[in-house]
Amino acid sequence: LHRDGSLLSFNVLLNRETAFEGGGTYFKDMDRVVQIKQGDSCVHPGNTLHCGHGIVKGTRYVLVGFLNAKKLTNDAAKTLSCH
Repeated sequence: LHRDGSLLSFNVLLNRETAFEGGGTYFKDMDRVVQIKQGDSCVHPGNTLHCGHGIVKGTRYVLVGFLNAKKLTNDAAKTLSCH
């Protein structure tokens, strides 16, 4: 079990859920394994206690990402531009 060092964390299942057995993300507070389908994502606060659930058979491919944010100063915001 671990906590991520991010504001938000996410994972996206890249292959079909029929390509493996087991898997998913276990969340301690819910005492539940969340399993998603190909192309779906599981998003949670980074400080949520969680872990990957074991794969029994096959291979599970996931894209994992982390989102952090910080407030920009007025000077930093002025240097940003969108076109």
